Amino acid sequence: MLPIIDLFICMCYSIHNLFILLIPPKKLGFMIKKKEIVMEDTIYKRFEHTADIGIQIVSDSMSELYLNAGFALIDSITYTESLNGISQRIVKIDADNPQELLMNWLRELLSFWVIDDLFVMPKDMQSISETHLSCLCFVTEFDPTHHDIKNDIKAVTYHDLDVSYHNGKWQTKIIFDV
Repeated sequence: MLPIIDLFICMCYSIHNLFILLIPPKKLGFMIKKKEIVMEDTIYKRFEHTADIGIQIVSDSMSELYLNAGFALIDSITYTESLNGISQRIVKIDADNPQELLMNWLRELLSFWVIDDLFVMPKDMQSISETHLSCLCFVTEFDPTHHDIKNDIKAVTYHDLDVSYHNGKWQTKIIFDV
């Protein structure tokens, strides 16, 4: 006989699978392909990672890669369509290398959310190099009556973090701790 907790987990898993079967993927806003969730009309892919959120981004430029990574972070926290960007802020980041620059960038965006209850959405990369970026961002103050939270992201991790340039494309994989 299964312990009660195992029975509960099996029930929840079955209900989740039934939900997925009953509602076509188009209605849910994503498609499932080979255990990979591909977000429609977005610039990143989510991949399975134990109890965390994995994001893979491929972009034409370094600037686009960092903008897309910032978008992926905010989009993993809330529904970005609900953000109105009532004010603007320039965010400047320095680092010793591209990986550290990406880490510092995402941690800064996350800290606005965690500390100040602000969604800071990247809009226009004003300048970028391997050790510095300056980005114009739209700022939206969190309103619990207007914004739903998708995931409680606790941290951006160094696990498997890489920023690379291959075959004319900038690429990265990022893991968000939830």
